[in-house]
Amino acid sequence: MMGEIETASFEVARFGSEGPPCPLAALYDPLAVQTVAPGTILFREDEKPNGVYVLRSGEVDLVQDRTGREARIDTARPDRILGLSAVLTFRNHHSTAVARTRAELSLIPEADLRRLVDEHPAIWFALLHQLSQDVMHTYDVIRRDFWRKSATPGRRSSQR
Repeated sequence: MMGEIETASFEVARFGSEGPPCPLAALYDPLAVQTVAPGTILFREDEKPNGVYVLRSGEVDLVQDRTGREARIDTARPDRILGLSAVLTFRNHHSTAVARTRAELSLIPEADLRRLVDEHPAIWFALLHQLSQDVMHTYDVIRRDFWRKSATPGRRSSQR
């Protein structure tokens, strides 16, 4: 069962309406698009990444195991990149990516991603911009949760 969104995702770079068109989608081989069925797991929490996925159509949920139950932390929509921060930080995935609907994706292996950004330095700025948007989204979630908890009736404020 999916829970309420609990935190923002550092796993997804936001493109489309929140930024420029996805630069990697334009550079990568259009023949490498794969279609997956709903319920398909793209990667699992705590696994080592093998690249990033450019989501071209459909939706993908990012879920985390919260003490034995899954919590949906985000839903990716077209023109978003999944697994980016794990690849760039050399860390394991912090969530599991599960296709919510039929989805078309391109897998860009880690070595190819690094080659693409070396050959096209403008991509670095676009990726930095998108990761910054994710950080700001996380701050917004933390602020919202803080104020919601502070406004709970019967709860005393720790500030005087």
